[in-house]
Amino acid sequence: MWSSKPVPTEQPSLYECALGLKSCTGPSAMRVDQLPLLNTWPLFVLIGLVGAVVLWVLYSPSHTPPPTRRPSMPKVSPKKDSDKEVDPSEPTRLVMIHTYSGFIYLIARGVVLDILRLAVGLLPWNRAAAARETAAAAGAANAVPKAGPPFLTGWVVFYTRRLYQRIEDCWNRPIAGEASARIQMCVRERVGRGDGAPLVMTGEKQDLLNLGSYNYLGFGGIDERCTPAVEDALRDHGVTACSSRLECGETSVHVQLEATVAKFLDKEAALVVGMGFATNSTLIPVLVDPSGNGKGVLVLSDALNHSSIVEGVRGAGG
Repeated sequence: MWSSKPVPTEQPSLYECALGLKSCTGPSAMRVDQLPLLNTWPLFVLIGLVGAVVLWVLYSPSHTPPPTRRPSMPKVSPKKDSDKEVDPSEPTRLVMIHTYSGFIYLIARGVVLDILRLAVGLLPWNRAAAARETAAAAGAANAVPKAGPPFLTGWVVFYTRRLYQRIEDCWNRPIAGEASARIQMCVRERVGRGDGAPLVMTGEKQDLLNLGSYNYLGFGGIDERCTPAVEDALRDHGVTACSSRLECGETSVHVQLEATVAKFLDKEAALVVGMGFATNSTLIPVLVDPSGNGKGVLVLSDALNHSSIVEGVRGAGG
C-alpha cells in the first residue's frame, strides 16, 4: 500500500547554513551574526562578572598581601578600620565590578566575533573575497607613505572596531553653534548593522543643557560684553596669548598683570601663567629647586588645592 505522507528529510542545522556548509532556504538561512551563540548575552555577562571579581580581588586598592614574619621587627598593632583614611573619589566595589564586567563582556564578545569572522573567511568560496579585501586595505595603506610606526595596529584596531564604535555616541556628539549653557546637538542614527555601522546625520537638532563642558566661566558662548572684548583683544594681541610664554605667548598685558599682583601682595615679584594641569605640576618643582632636590624646602599648600598643585609639590621632592 502506498502512503500519501511525504518522506521526512533531514534539515540542515543553523550553523551549517550560516557557515555555508549546506544550501539553505527559508527560516534556516541565517548569517554568522544571527547565530544563537551570539545572542546568548547572559553567558558573556556571566563571564564578565567572574572576570571583574577576579580583577577586583587582585588589583583592589584595599587588597593587601599577608604580612611576612620578621623576627627582628617589633610588633605593631594593626590600625582599626575607623583609623584608615578613606578617599571619597575612589570607586565603590559595586562600581568597580560593574565597570570591569562591561569591558570584559565587550572584549570577550569581540574576540568571539573575530574568531568566527576568520573561520568564515577560511571557507573555499570566501577566500577570494577575503584576498581582495586584504589587497585593497594594503593598497590604501601604501598609497600615501607615512613616517614612523603605524597608528592602527593590534589592540588599537580591535578596541576601535569592537568597543569604541559601539559606544562613541555616548560622548562624541557634534553640536551646532556655540558651546554655551545650552547647546544644539546634532541628532545621528546608525545606518546598517554591526559594531562598525556608521552614524549618519539626520538633519535634526536637539536642545540640551550643557553639563559636560569646561566652560564654567561662561566665556564659551556669545555674551554681550565678553564677546566684543575678546574680539578686540585678539585684534590687538593676536592668538599667540594661548601659547607658552617661552615661545610667543608673553605680551605686555602679562607683565602689567604680574606687577599689579606683586604690588597687591606686597612681594618683590609675581608669576602669572595660563591655566592647565601641567602648569602647576611642572612649574612648582622648578620654582622650589631647579636641580630637582627640594628636600628641606617648606611649601605651604591648602588642603583643598587642585590635584595639579598637589602633584607639583610632590614632584618638588619635599
